[in-house]
Amino acid sequence: MDHASSPHQNSIQQQRQLELLASFNQNRLEQDVGGALGHAIGVLNLDSTPPKAALDELMAIKAIRKVQMIELPAAGELPAWLAN
Repeated sequence: MDHASSPHQNSIQQQRQLELLASFNQNRLEQDVGGALGHAIGVLNLDSTPPKAALDELMAIKAIRKVQMIELPAAGELPAWLAN
């Protein structure tokens, strides 16, 4: 999630995002944030794939510019593109 706001605003937005995901029964396993030059990025590791409605609601948050899902293989498994 790409944010364009101050660190305080980012903290408020992160809480809002977590509450939104919780309303869709999504549990956050890990969260990382970072940023530079007035932009921030938030990476959430969820316990399951969120429904499209949850992603749509995240995109409706004014401070969020982009939401991208990246699905990783289970621990110990290779990604499909590397398994061949």
